[in-house]
Amino acid sequence: MINKTPTKRYHLILDFIKVDKKYLNDKNFLERLIISVSKVIKMNILYGPVVIEGGKHNPGLSAFCIIDYSHISVHTFSKEREFCFDVFSCKKFDGVKLEKHLTKTLKASQNKVFIIRPKYERK
Repeated sequence: MINKTPTKRYHLILDFIKVDKKYLNDKNFLERLIISVSKVIKMNILYGPVVIEGGKHNPGLSAFCIIDYSHISVHTFSKEREFCFDVFSCKKFDGVKLEKHLTKTLKASQNKVFIIRPKYERK
């Protein structure tokens, strides 16, 4: 059974495949990307961005920040050349604009991105 949510929630997940490895292993790039995303969605960063290197058994980077309405996170997987992005917010944001920003920044083609937009039932 799905409980009805009392607050508004907006969630966008973008998974990119066959991404250039230069974007997957660059801590400075991920920091700058998260900062640019916060500006695109018009939200303030309260903490971060934090970028952490994965283990040898799972190479890549994880990055996140806390924004005034929730979070932005990224996980990269070097071997598989995958870039997984997530933004969750209680404030509405322009997901189409964000998708275009990320696709352009990563120089990705549309057929190499998988988009998930969860829908939350409202009271």
